[in-house]
Amino acid sequence: MGKIVELEYKRIIPTQDEIHDQYVVTFVRSYLRNPQDPIIPIKRTLEGDLLLDGHHCAASMELISKLTGAKIYGWIAENEEDLIENLPEMFHQHPHTINEKNRNIQKRFNLKPSKSCQQLGDLRKKYSFMESPKKLVDFSLNHPEMELNNYRD
Repeated sequence: MGKIVELEYKRIIPTQDEIHDQYVVTFVRSYLRNPQDPIIPIKRTLEGDLLLDGHHCAASMELISKLTGAKIYGWIAENEEDLIENLPEMFHQHPHTINEKNRNIQKRFNLKPSKSCQQLGDLRKKYSFMESPKKLVDFSLNHPEMELNNYRD
């Protein structure tokens, strides 16, 4: 069974090479409405914590945490069947995202780290709106039309 742990941003290793601004805007706006600590599924390795899902969330939270001190947690999946079940209410989750996270645990468990992004910061640095906490929040608040309706709280 998976275990919940507090993550260190410097240990998070992306498996994706890109993120999409509309998912970032949606996450940030949702978080600002309901500021609870998020949880993302990871595979723990000697090199670090391999992201199985939640790249947009983790990249955003790395900046938000500099403003608020918020934490990010990981669900350590030991294998592709180690799915997220009932989470304590303290975690920031859209009701339908648990199923998506579980699909990605199964689908991405054997993925390798991103070739172009060795750390979460490398992924963030590709996007000007993720250069600083202020730029992230300003971008998210000034683009409400980008928020995806099916991901709202």
